[in-house]
Amino acid sequence: MRIVYILLMFLFAINLYAAKEVKINDECVYLDELTADYIVHKAVTCGFKAGESRYYSKEIITSYLKEEGIKATVLNDVKVTRAGENVSYEQIYNAVVDSFAAAYPDIRVEVTNVNIPKDIIASSTGDFKVKVDTSKFGSTFVEVESNNKKVSSYVHVRAFKKGYVASDKIAKEEDISGKVILEDIDITTLRGRLITDAKELVAVRTIPKGRVISSELVSQKPSARKGEQVKLILESGYIVLETVGVLQENAFVGKGTLVKSRDTDKIILAVYIGNGVAKASY
Repeated sequence: MRIVYILLMFLFAINLYAAKEVKINDECVYLDELTADYIVHKAVTCGFKAGESRYYSKEIITSYLKEEGIKATVLNDVKVTRAGENVSYEQIYNAVVDSFAAAYPDIRVEVTNVNIPKDIIASSTGDFKVKVDTSKFGSTFVEVESNNKKVSSYVHVRAFKKGYVASDKIAKEEDISGKVILEDIDITTLRGRLITDAKELVAVRTIPKGRVISSELVSQKPSARKGEQVKLILESGYIVLETVGVLQENAFVGKGTLVKSRDTDKIILAVYIGNGVAKASY
């Protein structure tokens, strides 16, 4: 039957009633969509934005048919609309959450104050883009782009991460490992880096019970403390001398530290090598 219709259109001029309104899903409208399904499937115009409507007069549609050698007269105008739907709150929310999850895999976020206009339309396939500033928490920038239209706004992002809280008062220079508990911490406005490993750390000042443990409150536990006596090895070429020294600051294995020689009262920069031994070279 379709072949018969096509042959008739090439041989005789016939009248053709087209649908008064056509819905399309992609950016192009095709000749068979403007006329009938037995007409050639050829794009006539493209560039439809999601939700956009265009009107095609019966004269222009007839001219499209004429270009294909089809003798037919269209008897009515046609309205063509590309399917589209408003970008939802949930879509923006999920895009922001996914962006932060990609940037910070060990952090959970909650998003509030998503103030995006309701007239942002995307196609039924969801072809819109969301650009998120993940460089900070709290109020952060969001840009939504759809149909070549960009809308900027701000959202509020709260961030949570597993970290330590003081379960009891911790004195200055006290090892914190026995007085902390692991909790889900709101780090949105936290100063310093959240501590997630409490081993070999001491308090730099008194930490009250309930305080979140951040990098500003702790330091690495020293291998030896200021004032402790150490064996001081002095090397110069083939000459090696051993004496006794006193640490002038906390010492860490493999790091330089100041040691006062008990014999000469001179302060020497030496490397603490552990087990109460520091070594200096001349």
